[in-house]
Amino acid sequence: MTISTTVFTVRKSEQGRWAVCETGFEEPLAEFEERDEAIEYARGMAATKARASVDADADQSAPGLHESYALDPVSGKSSRMDA
Repeated sequence: MTISTTVFTVRKSEQGRWAVCETGFEEPLAEFEERDEAIEYARGMAATKARASVDADADQSAPGLHESYALDPVSGKSSRMDA
């Protein structure tokens, strides 16, 4: 059985806020004024999945971001793989 990867994307919305989107859903899960707040929310969502990634667009003060998360079979918790 293959476990699919859930992708959470952080990008600027048309309203100028930072939207957190999940692949497969049309509407954003949440929107934030600050990019860092949106990334933290996406990280929290990713940590609840067996396999997930967080991708954030770059802005003028920070480069783009890509992080991968996977379920640890020993602890039963999802953690960042590329930390």
